[in-house]
Amino acid sequence: MLLTEYDIRGIFKKDLTLEIIYSVVQQFFQKLKIKKALLAVDFNKNNWLIKNFLEKNFHFEFLGILPTPIFYYEVIKRKKPGIMITASHLPLKYSGLKFILENGEPWKPTLTRTRADLTRTDADSKNLPVFVPDTIPGYKPDKSGKHPGSLSGNYPGKNIQSLRESAFNNYFNHLQKIIKPKKKIYVSFDKKNFFLNSSLPYFQKLKIYHLKNSPIKIKSDIDNDRIFVFVNGRKIHNDLIFYFLAKLPQYLKLGVPIFFSQKLKNELLKFGKKIYFIPTGHYFFKKAFRKYKLDLAFEPTGHFYMFKDLKTEGPYLALGLFLHLISDLCGSNADKRGLYNLLNINSSLQLYRFDINLTNNLPGLKQDKPPGYKPDKSGSYPCSPSGRNPGNNPIRVNPRNKDLRESAFLLEKTVSLLQKKFKLKLKRFDGYSLYNQDFYLHLRRSKTENKIRVSYEGSKKYLKEIKKWLMKI
Repeated sequence: MLLTEYDIRGIFKKDLTLEIIYSVVQQFFQKLKIKKALLAVDFNKNNWLIKNFLEKNFHFEFLGILPTPIFYYEVIKRKKPGIMITASHLPLKYSGLKFILENGEPWKPTLTRTRADLTRTDADSKNLPVFVPDTIPGYKPDKSGKHPGSLSGNYPGKNIQSLRESAFNNYFNHLQKIIKPKKKIYVSFDKKNFFLNSSLPYFQKLKIYHLKNSPIKIKSDIDNDRIFVFVNGRKIHNDLIFYFLAKLPQYLKLGVPIFFSQKLKNELLKFGKKIYFIPTGHYFFKKAFRKYKLDLAFEPTGHFYMFKDLKTEGPYLALGLFLHLISDLCGSNADKRGLYNLLNINSSLQLYRFDINLTNNLPGLKQDKPPGYKPDKSGSYPCSPSGRNPGNNPIRVNPRNKDLRESAFLLEKTVSLLQKKFKLKLKRFDGYSLYNQDFYLHLRRSKTENKIRVSYEGSKKYLKEIKKWLMKI
């Protein structure tokens, strides 16, 4: 399935063909009157074929293999539009393109042309070589004994390596000025992750060092636009990481999804922070940044938007700030007592997030509109100090959207279950969330997988029954 919600992704040559790629990139250049754009790629071999194809047909300045957030930073710094070739967290059989404008905003492609209209076909790429640098681990010579990516032919390996190192140095030097690290911190990076492993020397600029046996472990997705922190094998909620960052005085206007921890939301409101609820997806968050002048935003999936500092995603900055903020709690060597305190805070949130696989259409799903909810023109809304959102229709609901109707249907069934078993009085926060004094529940449809995302905060007493019902689907 070709995914075009915010960028474009699909299985290479099956969903995402070179003719489709040509079509959307041609739109990008023509509609925005671009003469030359920046280009970067992750380490996926298929993405290198796409890179070669694009360079053959369009005018690019190729910056090499870069993590997505560093490429975004380069685009904004140079004030040139760019394309990042990556499918982000999706498996390696997927490829994708992310379009970004010189001001940091994403650009959404549209597929309006038919296959017959396209001027480029897969036939154009049959004889295209695949260029993959020798330095990438895991690539072996082909049957002829040649390595698919030696620095020969038209591939300017030395120049690209220099550009890549320059991009990393520029980025981490900027982070160093923001964080102003004072003492060394030791964590264990997932060295199997290509970008984390190659970033180790640069993290030392932030006084963050790799120590194999450290109880604090750092993991990431393929293109490093999401960072995850584990302590003694337990994942630290991204909500909590965001909370530590959001308390800093320089961050006043905050953007969060509607399923952000209600406990932490209320705490931040006490600090005088202004909170805006934004629909999920980097497209909406970056649009909200311009509209509301957000300082900081995040999604619990691991995306941290350091708008005040970088005008875009900043997972490395979020990680560096968080580690230095908790260093006083845990000590530079992460002493056991400090880690125990951090894990206690983490557990006290009582946050549970899990997925429900949908193999078929939901039985009994009706086509009708959830009662009392109408589309909101802006798609996002501010949270007042009272914690209530203004207006009767605070969140966008498109009744023709099957994904949203599925979530509303499941919520209605869950309401019936809880009222019948526990005789609870439940309240609505929006079309797809409900709460009482003991818990908060939110259901939403995944945009990339056939799943329902479940966010729950509160007593396990009700969670057990909710899981029972949802697992039967």
